[in-house]
Amino acid sequence: MCAFVAVHAGAGTHPHKTEDVCLKAVCKSKGNIVEAVKELENDFRTNCGLGSNLTFDGHLECEAAFTSSEGHVFGAVGVVSRLRNPIEVAAMLAKEQLCGDKKFVQPTVLVGRGAENWAEKRGIVLCDPISLISKRSQRQWREARGIVRNWEKETMDTVGAVSYENGGCNAACSSGGIILKTEGRLGHTIQVGGAIWADQRDSKSVAIALSGCGEYIAQTLLAKTLAETLLNWNCEEDVILDKIKHVFNAAFLHSPYLKTRNKRHILAGGLVLFVDRESECAELVSFHNTTELTFAFFGNGNGMKYRSRSISNDFIAHSFSLRDYISLC
Repeated sequence: MCAFVAVHAGAGTHPHKTEDVCLKAVCKSKGNIVEAVKELENDFRTNCGLGSNLTFDGHLECEAAFTSSEGHVFGAVGVVSRLRNPIEVAAMLAKEQLCGDKKFVQPTVLVGRGAENWAEKRGIVLCDPISLISKRSQRQWREARGIVRNWEKETMDTVGAVSYENGGCNAACSSGGIILKTEGRLGHTIQVGGAIWADQRDSKSVAIALSGCGEYIAQTLLAKTLAETLLNWNCEEDVILDKIKHVFNAAFLHSPYLKTRNKRHILAGGLVLFVDRESECAELVSFHNTTELTFAFFGNGNGMKYRSRSISNDFIAHSFSLRDYISLC
């Protein structure tokens, strides 16, 4: 039986049917979260890998991260331009922490040429950065450069994924960053506990993958904060949607760390996977305060796609029971 896997195409506005892209990714992945994200990276309609947003000067700089409850490992790459699938290298970094030489502290995050050289030494074929720049990205870059005052209307669409199998869980994300970003800028992807988190305690497993304003998600460690709350949550007493909304408001939207920031930029969304084998509770929650969030999930031979829309950027969340998608035995 394949693992359960869910992916989202980012929080923002999606002119393309990216929910179809997400469904294709989870169906082809055979339960492998890295393969699911690679499918998104290879599609020009998503802001990661091929089709990533361009910097102010028209260059491409990608980032990706992977984390697993197994060994609590984390790996990330940033400011890379010659990796066709950054998520593959992020996962390699994470997994090498379990099998690498214990005499040395293994790197967790690598950026720029150092990340690319590390990957090449391990058999990854580097590509020409030009080959990753899509016509869509070039068109949006020209439009944004021409009307810089409207840059904030572009999507902040880091893609993300969560997976579960036999109690263990993973989370991953990949991004080209915001359009017209300053070169060298790092988003929430490379921040441990910012964009993604995966943990397992006793009978409970939680995996989270977020998208939105990277600087603010990273500053509030939103993924880790959500996960810690749910790991201490009694699913028989409260509704998971209420719990997530409370954390979102208290720890992010009204966070004291973001008190002086422009409220229009305090945006986030993503997927939360929660499984409690003891109470036989398994749920996938989508949430966002952006215009849209598209996603899909697959497990036990069943797949589903969804496009969530919010009016006036109000907080909106949906919960999906996974009893037919996950084996709790």
